[in-house]
Amino acid sequence: MVGGCERGSRRSGGQECPSVHAFSLSLSGPSEPVRILPPQGAERKTPRGRLDKAGPEWKMVGDSGTGSDGFARRKESSVAGRVTTQVVPLVLAIDRFDEDPYPPLARGSWRAVYPYPMQDDLTDEAAEREFRAVVLDNGLLRLTVLPELGGHVLSLRDLVHGREVFFHNVPLKLGLVAMRGAWWAGGIEWNFPHVGHAVTTSDRVSWRTREAQDGSATVFVGAIEHLTRMAWQVALTLRPDDWRLHVSIRLFNRTPFHQRIYFWSNSAVAARDDFRLLLPATRVFSWWYGADRDAHFPMHEGRDLSRYVNLERGGDIFAKDLRADWFGGYYDELDCGVVHHASRFEVPGRKMFSWGHGGHGEMWAELLNARGEPYVELQSGRFVHQGVHRLLAPGGVEAWEETWAPFWGLGGAVHATEDLVLNATREGDALTLRLLALARIGEASVVARRGEQVLTAIKRSLASGEATAVHVPLRGDGPVTVELNGEKVTLLVEGHVVRPALDGIAPHIALSDDDPEAKPTTLSGWLLKARSCEERNNLDDAADAYHKALELDATCVQAMAGLAQCHLRRCEPGPAKGWGHKALALDPQNEDALWLLSVASLLDGSGEPTAYLAALGRSPRYAANAFALQGEMALRRGDTVAALDLFGAACELSPRDARVVALAAFAARRGGAAESARKLLSECEAETPLEPLLWAERWFLAYGSDQSIEAAIAEVFGADPQAYLEVACDYERLGAWDAADAWLSGVAIRRADPARQAMLHYHHALALWRLGRATEALAAARRAAQNSPLFIFPHRHEDGEALRTALRLCPDDPVANLLLGTWHASLRRWDEAVSHWTRSVQLARDGESAILSWRNIALARWHKGRNAPPALAAYARAIELLATAPPASPLHGAAWRLWLERDGVLAGAGQHDERATALDAAPEAVKAHPQIVARRVDAFLRAGRLEQALALLAQCSFKPWEGEHRARVLWKEAHMLAGHRAKEAGHLVKARDHFEAAATYPRHLRVGRPTLTDDADALFWAGWCAAQLGDAPTARRLLSAAATESQPREAATAEFKTRAAELLKTLAV
Repeated sequence: MVGGCERGSRRSGGQECPSVHAFSLSLSGPSEPVRILPPQGAERKTPRGRLDKAGPEWKMVGDSGTGSDGFARRKESSVAGRVTTQVVPLVLAIDRFDEDPYPPLARGSWRAVYPYPMQDDLTDEAAEREFRAVVLDNGLLRLTVLPELGGHVLSLRDLVHGREVFFHNVPLKLGLVAMRGAWWAGGIEWNFPHVGHAVTTSDRVSWRTREAQDGSATVFVGAIEHLTRMAWQVALTLRPDDWRLHVSIRLFNRTPFHQRIYFWSNSAVAARDDFRLLLPATRVFSWWYGADRDAHFPMHEGRDLSRYVNLERGGDIFAKDLRADWFGGYYDELDCGVVHHASRFEVPGRKMFSWGHGGHGEMWAELLNARGEPYVELQSGRFVHQGVHRLLAPGGVEAWEETWAPFWGLGGAVHATEDLVLNATREGDALTLRLLALARIGEASVVARRGEQVLTAIKRSLASGEATAVHVPLRGDGPVTVELNGEKVTLLVEGHVVRPALDGIAPHIALSDDDPEAKPTTLSGWLLKARSCEERNNLDDAADAYHKALELDATCVQAMAGLAQCHLRRCEPGPAKGWGHKALALDPQNEDALWLLSVASLLDGSGEPTAYLAALGRSPRYAANAFALQGEMALRRGDTVAALDLFGAACELSPRDARVVALAAFAARRGGAAESARKLLSECEAETPLEPLLWAERWFLAYGSDQSIEAAIAEVFGADPQAYLEVACDYERLGAWDAADAWLSGVAIRRADPARQAMLHYHHALALWRLGRATEALAAARRAAQNSPLFIFPHRHEDGEALRTALRLCPDDPVANLLLGTWHASLRRWDEAVSHWTRSVQLARDGESAILSWRNIALARWHKGRNAPPALAAYARAIELLATAPPASPLHGAAWRLWLERDGVLAGAGQHDERATALDAAPEAVKAHPQIVARRVDAFLRAGRLEQALALLAQCSFKPWEGEHRARVLWKEAHMLAGHRAKEAGHLVKARDHFEAAATYPRHLRVGRPTLTDDADALFWAGWCAAQLGDAPTARRLLSAAATESQPREAATAEFKTRAAELLKTLAV
């Protein structure tokens, strides 16, 4: 039995949460895990040979009557009037990848993933893996969600028509697309808070289920994202007799800093030649950072951009002037599609992405699908464009609703409301309105007008999934306004063509035409530049921009406050306080400075900033945060009554801050008011059932005796030590060291992955030390030192304090020195990092700690000072010490990373002979890695070892990242070089063959031929050789290909088109 309450108690004027009711959660699945295997002979061709993704069936092993998600098809599985919930084991084949134990430092702000390990050691080897799948079923739709794969929607199955709503990409084939590497295309994924496919997309995330009194069921997925420590939550709900998947999204800044946010829901749907994008916009644009370049939609320069068949090149299509709240896609031959609905003012981003169906797209279809089936992405975003981030204030919450639904039998759509889809056609002297109800509508009102004249007005009830047609008499062409339950859409009737006028108000897109890379010349320009850098999480450049602003105006308070936040986010409270005081000296009422000084005082323990926080009590921006922080200070003093009052004041101003509600529950529990604490936790759960502190407090109230709470902790926290540490840090921030001790020893260390517990023990030592239990603290620190340092990536302010305390207890701890160095490096404080790493290798001369420390020293020497000799020496030492790692250590499998990084140093230093020699000496397993193969080819070419480069290129397969063309670049370079050498030696046949090869795109390179190529030079020289050999037909073929090549705008070989055309003329004489 699990407690729950109706979501939305805080949406309606801050009303109290309804009474908690109990419900049954069915945890009973099949006695054996469901196994999904590829279909046999299931391919069905569509025009141009494309596969029909809506057609093939997937079978559960041993059951011939199942749908593509492995479960029974029909609505008998759903209890009448209620949505059923199941949590079942599901076995799926998935490509194997290994996480990288080397901390991903020095990757730059745009692609930063620390404290997450990289997942780019990806193979084509598929293996079966058992997932825990959450399945909701309302008899119309069956939703399958995989919390262990980023909370992806694996499947949304239309049970009535027997087809998948989204691209059902099973087995799970992965490509190097996400920020960390491994990525799966299909269903729906959730991307927050950085541009690109999220760091959690292939990880386990938190999850919970809830069944409501209205018969609906919800699965919640989400996580605290460790780069920012912000939280995201997606609630996926099915309702009885409803064709819509309801999605509620909640983003929450749990930190005291302004943090950048970004959110896109990314669905994948099957790509067929009959697919078209339904987008209520007249202008679209692609990936860029301005607002002055766009295209007409759907027709642009004679090409229909809405048709997949016309997207040979692929790319992005973003709506620039979204005129309605819906969009979607439709398959004309199948007469079905998918529609998305959300307020365009809350969710202005609408996008379609396609790899294109040219050679490039076909290659990515093979890389991302076991059968080479293509897909397109339909995405909705919080902002208009994926180059846009915005800052979310401390304690800020952003929340909105979306729906996805299948629809059919309408021939397309011209408009959609929240619960109706409309298409319109002209048939003689009548306008036929075809409507499909996505849910039961008690009284659907349809009114058609031309000017003031009512042409048709009807009212009728519609069942869920019911289609109806309304015939509107017409006299000639002209606009017709249709009202669907009061929502108006204007249709333009021009002959037999009916199209929406798209006259709705478009959202403000908030994009500048300015180049973000341009160097400002004014104070306002530098301040805008700084904000842009902060929105991209580039603190170094933001700080530089603020300093530039101060050079122009030494009294710029905004720049001073900005620098204070930059220093605070790098855990440097001293400099932050300096800039904060300077700002207050010029503007004593500056709210940013008051807030940042308050936070800095708490971080460095220098005192209670009561005066600053009291001054913020009237601030529209900071009052709620100020009350909450004063509540935390009251808890530090042990004054639970004052804390409750202050948290209550904070909640009145910011009623959706779930963490403050959980803190209030903690205060109530500490004050002996257990029942009040329970009520507060129920309120917190109603809003945010994935809040970690909620379940920690539930555990304390139950003293570990409630098995439902133990089950909830397993769902929310899993075995991830980082999740447990967030709660420990919450308690540490309150000075509740006894709670931190109990949580770490009673829950975290018992449940977390035993191979990654070092920081749990270091935090436990800190808690015990602060409780005055020095002997126990020393024992905990020693236990931490015995743990493996692999995959331990400290990043929080509290982590630094725990590691410093450990070194006070055990100064000779090599693991603590290693990890504290890594913590400093994550903040780009390289000198302090190297000092601790150097101490670590003095204490542990071999083994895993030494290998990691030497590798990190090498990284620092190169990335901070571009100092190649000490960097190479450190890499050599790390490689040498690999032999001292335990045989089962993941460092062996990830050894290729050391050779890769060392090769980068040698390449940067121009030592290409040394590169080739070093890579030749690498172990065979390292040399076989695709990224190392590409580096060896490059090294051979730079070192003049052409034949070896060609041999490697001919026999090795590559694994490209999205957007990476390196293997093809090397292929062309090698064959062009070989061709010119043969030509100069007089071996024209051999030269021609190499030049022709240079213009090809062999499949083993895994780089498909793009629509626009830049190979005119290779074709020209191949044609020239053929002409010299007297082979006129071959020469004409090759030269003609060069002269007519379709090239990108700034092609490097454009001159060879002209030369080829001129040479062709001489051959024609």
